[in-house]
Formats: sequence, C-alpha cells, structure tokens
Amino acid sequence: MISRITYLRELRHELLHYKGDALREFYYLEAEDLRYKATTGQWNIIEVFEHMNLTNEYYIKTLSEAVEKAPPATTDTFSLSWFGEKCINIMRPGEDGKIIKVPTLKKIDPLHLQKKGKVLVEKIVFRDFIDGMEQLIELTENMESVAIDKVSVKTLLPLIRLPLGDALGFITAHTQRHIEQAYRLARQRGSH
Repeated sequence: MISRITYLRELRHELLHYKGDALREFYYLEAEDLRYKATTGQWNIIEVFEHMNLTNEYYIKTLSEAVEKAPPATTDTFSLSWFGEKCINIMRPGEDGKIIKVPTLKKIDPLHLQKKGKVLVEKIVFRDFIDGMEQLIELTENMESVAIDKVSVKTLLPLIRLPLGDALGFITAHTQRHIEQAYRLARQRGSH
C-alpha cells in the first residue's frame, strides 16, 4: 500500500520532467537530426514522438472518461494491481537500460501510418506531445480526489483492462521508455 496522493504527485513530476526533456533536448534539433535513421525500419526521433502522441491520445481520452466515472476517494491508500504492476514493469526500461521488446500495434505505428499517407511535421509532432503531457499532468491533479483503483479502463489491447491508477502508471512508463529511445537515437546521430 502506498499513498494515492504521493503516487500521483510522483507521476506528475515524472511527466513534467519528460515534457521539459522534449522542449530542452529535442524540440530545437535540426530536421535531419530528428529524421536520422541508423538502419532501415528503425524509427527516427520524430517517429518516436509521434508514436507517443498516438498512444497518449488514446489514453488521455480513456483516462478522462474514467476520472468522470470514478467514485470519490475515501482513503489515501492505494496499491497497484498485480497485472498492472507487471505491465508497468515490462514497459519501463531496466536499471541497466535494457528493455523488453513489445510489438507495436499498427494503429500506433508511425511507419505504418506514413505508408498510408500520414505526413509528420516536426513542430506539430512536438506541439502535440507537449499538449498531451499537459493533459496527462492535469489528469494526475484531477485524480487526487477520486478512487483510482475502483474503476478500470480499456487499454489499446481490447480485452485488457487496467485500474485507472495502473493505466496512468503504464502510460508514464511508456513515455519514459520512448524518451530514453529518443536519447539513444540522438546519441547515434551525435546530436547529444
């Protein structure tokens, strides 16, 4: 058991950090650095951010709807579900930086969407990312007054549902995973 308020504030702090990283470390990179690919089929930095945008868009909508339905909190204690904790741990990079490979669904794969005609404009991708981070940060504030373990949300995998607090932890871990991926790509290019 942990404090619900502490958990939400830690996630909010983490999301603020990722928003700052995007602005400070990536927003002002040159287009050729953002679009650099060391190997064919690998995402570049702008595609990594677009993937986060597509994922965030889904979860922001889903989490917002769940907050509206969630009952008021009656206690400050909270614990992640066993399954939610496993999902978060799979998504987060390990302390050694290693990640567990997870297949990407086509509807959130920027390479697949570009083949279908989607055009990625760097500044728009970053604007959408910043907007998404701000919405997630606001959601952490809105969740402080509700029971985040009493309502579940659909994940991108239709048959899987997670409690509201677990889903927020999952999307935060997902953001960490891909911000670190963007840093690795920038280092490959020599931008960092």
